[in-house]
Amino acid sequence: MDGDRSDILLNGYGFDPVWYCRQYGDVGRDGLSSGLTPADHYLALGRHLGRPAHGDLSGAALAAELEGLEAALSARPVLSYCIPVLDRFDLLRTTLPDILKEQAPRAGQVEILVMVFDADRAVIDWVRAQFPEALRSGFLRVRHSDALSGWHFGIAKNAFRSCLSGQVYASLDADNVPTLEETDLLLALHEQHPGGFLFHHFSGVWGDGSSGRVSLPAALYRRVGYDERFMPRQFDEIDLILGCLSARPGLPYFCYDTEETALSSENILRFLAAQGLDVAPHRLPFPARIAALDAKEADYVQTDPVIRAMHSYNEAACYYKLAALPEDRNRHLVEMKRSAQRFIQAVSAETLGNWLFQGFSRLGTGQGTRWRVRLPARAPLSGHRCLEVWSAQGEGPPVGHALQPRFGHADTARDLWLGALKKALQAQGDLLVED
Repeated sequence: MDGDRSDILLNGYGFDPVWYCRQYGDVGRDGLSSGLTPADHYLALGRHLGRPAHGDLSGAALAAELEGLEAALSARPVLSYCIPVLDRFDLLRTTLPDILKEQAPRAGQVEILVMVFDADRAVIDWVRAQFPEALRSGFLRVRHSDALSGWHFGIAKNAFRSCLSGQVYASLDADNVPTLEETDLLLALHEQHPGGFLFHHFSGVWGDGSSGRVSLPAALYRRVGYDERFMPRQFDEIDLILGCLSARPGLPYFCYDTEETALSSENILRFLAAQGLDVAPHRLPFPARIAALDAKEADYVQTDPVIRAMHSYNEAACYYKLAALPEDRNRHLVEMKRSAQRFIQAVSAETLGNWLFQGFSRLGTGQGTRWRVRLPARAPLSGHRCLEVWSAQGEGPPVGHALQPRFGHADTARDLWLGALKKALQAQGDLLVED
């Protein structure tokens, strides 16, 4: 599957969409009316007609540009290192030059794909100014997404599904620098296992920035992916691993030869046994590695009640989703509800509403308003569904609002949504009545 690579045109070749639309009348006729952006139109038609990407090209310079663009677009890397960035410009400024230096010997087989979720263009402008040649070749790619208003691991990591070009998806964070030796290991595994493999790069030390690093076939990443209904962080990469092993029993699973692996906890071993999954990891020696810049203490989950609640909720949600037996699903659902209550208790009432619900700020009155709420219908795996909230207090017609939960889904998160909304409204002096 070829991903969207319009970013190569925009960042590496100075494509000017305003000039292009003004210069060529068929863009509006053949492109915009059918849903194509000017960049899409240029890639689908304009470049094949020998058109320039901007108004300063002609003759030999234009021919050279078109040749370079064609080479970049036709490249088929094996490995896509995918880096989501939100409020981590300071880290990326340090790691990205090192990543490019480490991976330069494998530039034809590797692409570095950065997805920027910041509202401003500071990261993209810096990348374009610092690494023009890497952008022109497609070795480095940078894109912008407005999918996040605050960090959510699953949404951020899934953002590469439509645009990565490699056959292997490799997850990175902004503080990670993969070494050339690590890359050669992945390339060798890809050659040895043409049917695919799963590699968890966990060092055996929690908090050191290695647990989030997972490599797997791009097709499986697109098929299974991260769960966007999870709480914003914790257990996401383990859920991905268990989801892939459930979807592809027998998929070769690799990890480093450490005393503790990501799948060695009692809960996970119990879950694997209940599922009838016999996972025999292939343990490999450590290659040369570079430590993550933003490492945490090993006990960071246990010492933070919010993170601990998110971890237990997401872990139970993973088991609930994948469990084969109804009695197991019911048990995991009970744990989800318990974890939801711990989460509600741990998060301050002042931040809970806006953190959990898009549109919550529109409700604020602080005047003892009695809000009524209607939760969405139960529907397994229905995803995010709006809560209907309205007030019939005072004169005039009821005032209604739609709240979009930022995580959870209607089959399992009703107690979470209702409890959080009640606490947040009470903190501002209002009341909640379930319809």
